[in-house]
Amino acid sequence: MMTSAGPQEALLAEEAAFGAAFRAAAERARGLNQETGGLRPRGIIIPAGGARMFTCAWVAVRMLRDYLKTTLPIQIWHIGPEEMSPAMIALMADQQVECVDALALAHQEEGDVELGGFELKSFALLHCRFRQVVLLDADNVPLIDPAELLEHEAFRREGSIFWPDLLSISASSRIWELCAVNFRQMPSFESGQMVIDRERHFPALALSWFLNRHARIIYRHIYGDKDTFLLAWLALGAPFHLVAHSVRRLYGCLCQHHPDGRRMFQHRSLRKWKLHGENPLIQGFLEEERCLGYLQELRSAWNGRVFAPPPYDREMRDLESQLLAQRFFRLETVTVGAELVELLPGNLLRSGRPQPVCWWLMRDGQHVKLLLGEDRVINRCFDSHSPDYWRSRASNTREQDLVLTFERDPGSLTPRGHNTSSATSILKGWQRNYRPLHAGKGESS
Repeated sequence: MMTSAGPQEALLAEEAAFGAAFRAAAERARGLNQETGGLRPRGIIIPAGGARMFTCAWVAVRMLRDYLKTTLPIQIWHIGPEEMSPAMIALMADQQVECVDALALAHQEEGDVELGGFELKSFALLHCRFRQVVLLDADNVPLIDPAELLEHEAFRREGSIFWPDLLSISASSRIWELCAVNFRQMPSFESGQMVIDRERHFPALALSWFLNRHARIIYRHIYGDKDTFLLAWLALGAPFHLVAHSVRRLYGCLCQHHPDGRRMFQHRSLRKWKLHGENPLIQGFLEEERCLGYLQELRSAWNGRVFAPPPYDREMRDLESQLLAQRFFRLETVTVGAELVELLPGNLLRSGRPQPVCWWLMRDGQHVKLLLGEDRVINRCFDSHSPDYWRSRASNTREQDLVLTFERDPGSLTPRGHNTSSATSILKGWQRNYRPLHAGKGESS
């Protein structure tokens, strides 16, 4: 009588099948070449989808652009529109940073692909359009322009630079056998920063992506993506330079060094930046006050939410363009007075409030309405009398109408108005009139 295999036997059979597939993938990878058509020479990529990692990436980008003055192109890679709103894309565009939707690219290039935070790094390195690339984790704070590494002798010689982790893969780990790689006594790679000549190391990048596509199996034996790069390079015998300076630990932070010994990266792997809430000081962390200043910049420009409006038709897109061109509006009530507000790209409205609220358009039958709100709720709904004049009617006698009119002389109003409170500040108090947005895909998250 035959019996079905138990869980352990099934697991071993699955891993054996993976091992055979990996050896075949390694042989195929040896013959791969990067197509050089359309490649840009150099750039930086930062995987950073979602509100939490976007906050961290903002600090990294501002350090690169404002403090280090790097001229390298920068890309933020994310997984789908639920991780990156129009407002977030607009903010990065102001820093000359391009946002790339890895999920859309994956479906276009490879069909049905599962991408998680770990897998995103390998996918971005394989598919980005830079010939030479520096990858930074979003929660990594650079202290030296990464462009220096692309000119370094070690990079010219080996075509890749990696940094040591605190741990190494043990000799007894089954991952060596599964990948048919001889054990090597050395630190694991700490993948918060990597520098790679993609043209030279395209086979190793393809093999690393193969490993990450089988994350369900290999992540049982390694922690995330970092060891997939080590295993791919070792499996193909690809050259690399491992920085000789050991990682320095601060509280919740790993400090890595330039090959010449200067501190270059501060990877806040366990103490990620918070947009709202405390960011306790880390003893020994360099340029901390500067980073906190960048966070304050972000608070004044973004409300920390991944918000996207419902789809617009042509009339709504034309009206949006007209409102953005006008930009400055007077928001007023009878008793509170008037204040200056700005309609910004990415559905953000800037006013006297510490944090922006959202604005967007919604079709109601034959009419288009303008809405103000935040975090999945509509605070007030404005009817259009013309693109220059919008009115929100109060729902009961205890409230007041709000009027939004085009302001041709922005200097005549301060952002906070002339009374003791601002018109936008009282939006928050009208919670009894809140109603949730329809839960359509891409509306908010």
